[in-house]
Amino acid sequence: MDTQAKSVKAHLFICCRSKQDKECCGSKNAVELVSKLKSWSKNSGNKEQIKVSQSSCLGHCENGITACLYPQNKWFTGISLQDEELLKEQLLKACQP
Repeated sequence: MDTQAKSVKAHLFICCRSKQDKECCGSKNAVELVSKLKSWSKNSGNKEQIKVSQSSCLGHCENGITACLYPQNKWFTGISLQDEELLKEQLLKACQP
């Protein structure tokens, strides 16, 4: 049994898809947002409970960056780099009992 998988309480998937000549999250700094949140998770001591990953298209590119928090099934659309603190708060909240 994978003990790391059991300890993860919040997994944020952020669309980083890049499409030519179409609206896409990748062109809206999604990769940078993933990088910042991963670094924060690692440096804040929450690496075992919080995971942040790039995903392919989540279907709402025209609204800005899209993310999904699992297993909470919470969706975020129209987010940007300025929403980094909001996402951190949501990830920490998801880890609370």
